[in-house]
Amino acid sequence: MTEADVWAAFDAAFLDLAGIGNKYTADQIVDPGQQAPYSRATMPALSRTPLGFGADAVIQFSGTYQVLVSCPQGSGRNVCMRMGDVVSAAFPRGRAITFTALDTGTNHTVSVMISHAQPPMTNGDWISVPVLIEWMGTDP
Repeated sequence: MTEADVWAAFDAAFLDLAGIGNKYTADQIVDPGQQAPYSRATMPALSRTPLGFGADAVIQFSGTYQVLVSCPQGSGRNVCMRMGDVVSAAFPRGRAITFTALDTGTNHTVSVMISHAQPPMTNGDWISVPVLIEWMGTDP
């Protein structure tokens, strides 16, 4: 299981969401020129921790998947906050994200530990709501 595998699995779930404006993954260029709401996903953190010793050790993976929901000021804070709530609700605690590792072909599952929208922030002509999705999984 690699970071790219986990990222691709979360991106697939993110791209299936409706009601959060135009959607962009980290490898896409954001074009907010149309003054339309949009959401952009990134995965800023991933850590690997061995659980056990020697050949029997299991690797625990944990990390954060972040979606930044952005709306023009004219849309209002409530619209942006509702879009952030849609993202947060799509990744409830305990949701299993299953994927096949590209390097080994084995199936893996990571679980959402917590998902929450942060308070809205103003950035120039935009209102942004960061949604943090913390997850965990193991690799035998």
